[in-house]
Amino acid sequence: MTESSAIASEIAAAYLGVVDPAGADQAGSEPAEAVRRLCAMATSPNPALAREGTQAIFHRIVEPLADSFDSAGCRRYVSFFAQVLEFCRRLPQGRAIDERLTTLGLRGPEVFLPRSERLRQLHAVSAQRQRRLKKVLVLSRVTLGADVAVTSVILDRMKRVAAGAEICLLGSPKTGSLFASDARIRLVPVEYPRSGTLIERLDTWLALVEVAAAETAGLAAGEYLVLDPDSRLTQLGMLPVTPDEECYRFFEGRSFAREGIERLGQLTGRWLDEVFGAAAEPSFPYVSLAPADQGRGRRLRHALVGRLAAVNLGVGDNPNKRVDDPFEHDLLLALLEAGYKVVLDRGAGEEELRRSGELMAALERQGKSALAVDDLAADDLAVDAPNVATADVITWEGSLSGLAGLIGVADLYVGYDSAGGHLAAGLGVPAISVFAGAASARMRDRWSPWGRVPARVIVVENGADAQQILRQVQEQLA
Repeated sequence: MTESSAIASEIAAAYLGVVDPAGADQAGSEPAEAVRRLCAMATSPNPALAREGTQAIFHRIVEPLADSFDSAGCRRYVSFFAQVLEFCRRLPQGRAIDERLTTLGLRGPEVFLPRSERLRQLHAVSAQRQRRLKKVLVLSRVTLGADVAVTSVILDRMKRVAAGAEICLLGSPKTGSLFASDARIRLVPVEYPRSGTLIERLDTWLALVEVAAAETAGLAAGEYLVLDPDSRLTQLGMLPVTPDEECYRFFEGRSFAREGIERLGQLTGRWLDEVFGAAAEPSFPYVSLAPADQGRGRRLRHALVGRLAAVNLGVGDNPNKRVDDPFEHDLLLALLEAGYKVVLDRGAGEEELRRSGELMAALERQGKSALAVDDLAADDLAVDAPNVATADVITWEGSLSGLAGLIGVADLYVGYDSAGGHLAAGLGVPAISVFAGAASARMRDRWSPWGRVPARVIVVENGADAQQILRQVQEQLA
């Protein structure tokens, strides 16, 4: 950890020490100085400082507050981010942000909490208005797993609610690739810089407002609707997309709760029922892949004899999601011994590629055979069919939509808490989710995969024995 990173983490810890994620205000007042210092780092002209400050804001404060999944944490988040916005809008590089906020009636930090309370209230959309809709804009959640678990449920319902309307998904091409074959969905590109600075992330909102205005130009207020599933594009509902709140509906998945419903996708469906009326059939997560991704999966399935397990051991830069070694090696052996062929996603980033490479080297020393496949060799599975048939493990390195095409033809998916589990749920593939590193039991309940085919979730508590976790997986394989 660099010195600037340590300082940023210390300031963030000081903030949460006064205002903790559970909502207990221990000191009786907001630690404004901690917020100011973090914002000063996050907007520094020094790129390293800006990166460390931004990381502290989003990963050390925003994520813990969001992961509390309660109303108190949501209110704390609004209070915190209102101060962040107030700091940024007073900077020279924040002038455009300030002008847009002012135009939309958000003139100071005191207006954000009342606005948040208004947006959280359920406002039903009448059947008459549903019939009048000509366009529905659905915002991406930005992370691909969340777009399957939550956004796809909204898309599915909107195709039925607004049968005559155009449905636009505002998000990245990667998100769009998960719905590439759905003729009812049109992607409107809006890129969110997940590794960008604080100002760069806020500038994305400015672009979003311009895109939304262009898409709704010429439409009357009752002819369009913007649906926000707690998107990072709006900083979890903090920033307006349209000046007319009647044209906007916000699903605050962090606080929305109904007795007996734990999974976030299922809660999304209940929220949709309450806003648009109960549906004849429930909405589930879904994926609609491009023909190339589907075709690669079909070729793999055709070349194989026997059962196939898709495995993703990526953790998204969060090592707490991993189970201690030698769990991953023993998991792959257990799947092979249970009669599965394995498709292993090599992961993203230097660390995950290193780990998957070491796993494959260890398996090869034990006499297991492997075949590598990637995005650039779409026809490899046809050309190398004999090699595919004899390989114990096929390694995949490429796009998430490409991986989804392989998961879609598998008999089983196994992985840590990640986008892969939500893809399996959206594709109707049975899944075993090894869920470690959850900030709370409620977070784990919310983010466990959910779909037409129930996922089996193995809970990993701190200090859990790797062999015990492996035995639980093996019991599910029996």
